[in-house]
Order: sequence, then C-alpha cells, then structure tokens
Amino acid sequence: NGPSNSLNDAYCPPGQGSTCTAPFAHYDFDANSGTPTTIYDKSGNNYDGTVSGSMTAENWVSGAYGSGLKFDGSNDLVNIYSAGLNTSFDETVGTISVWLKLSPTDWADTSDTRAAVQLAADTNNFVVIRKSTSANTLAMVYSGAATSDSHNYTSTRNDWFNVTIVWDKPNEY
Repeated sequence: NGPSNSLNDAYCPPGQGSTCTAPFAHYDFDANSGTPTTIYDKSGNNYDGTVSGSMTAENWVSGAYGSGLKFDGSNDLVNIYSAGLNTSFDETVGTISVWLKLSPTDWADTSDTRAAVQLAADTNNFVVIRKSTSANTLAMVYSGAATSDSHNYTSTRNDWFNVTIVWDKPNEY
C-alpha cells in the first residue's frame, strides 16, 4: 500500500484504491447557528470565507444536506479571497461544484446578474455561476487559458439542485 492521507482519501471515488488530491477549498455551510461571520474551509488549506452584508442567525436555512445560508441578493456575500487561493486556481484544469436554491422571484428576475459563485485568478481567468438577465436562466461561464465558454440552464425549480463545472483545456473540454 502506498501513502495515505485521510483528508485526501475522503475525496476519492469509492473503490479507487489510490490517494486522491483534496480540493484546494471545501465549504459545507453547516454551522447552522448564530450570526454567520466566517465560513470555514474544510479542506485543511484554511481558505476561510468572511461573511458580509446583513446576515443574521435567521439566514441559516435547511440545505440540500444539513444547513445552508439564504442570501438576500443585494449585499450578502462570502468573500473567500486570499493570495494563496489565487495562486491555487488553475485556469487550465479544474472542477467547481455548488448546491443552489433560487426562489421563484429570483428565477423570474431579469434586472441583474447576481453571482452565486465566482472563482477568479484575474479578470481574464475565472469561473462564474450566476443568475442571467434572461428569465428563469442560470449562466455558467468559464474563461481561462485564452478560451471562454458559457452555458445556460433554464428552469423554474424551487428546490435545491447541484451545478458542477469541469474544465480541462489541455483535453479540450
């Protein structure tokens, strides 16, 4: 048997049998009590997020798994910026996955493009999942390694759903 890292192994697909690389950041939003001020990185890399806006204890809601946070769409956000996180972002290969729940009002809103998740190394290299200005549409955008691609998802769902973006520029997907 080769070396094992239990934190990394938690991210291995079942039956893989080898050590896996942990993600550079992992947030589960499971505190579920008190006024949210910090969202802790569970990856072991300490890329903790600072909560800002008008968040209170009432912003904790039932999530897809455990708890989640309800953002007001105007000034609530979690800032996860750090120099280390920016250098960890690989614009050529990666995966980002998030659970979202948009209210019918959010789905129908065409006035702005509120981002659910934005991961960026700079203005030319980023991944963003955001509400589109088109009614009932979520936009997923990748820009990196001198390439950009976007896809839209249209729905009127009022329950939790998972959005995952995988990019692999060397293999053209």
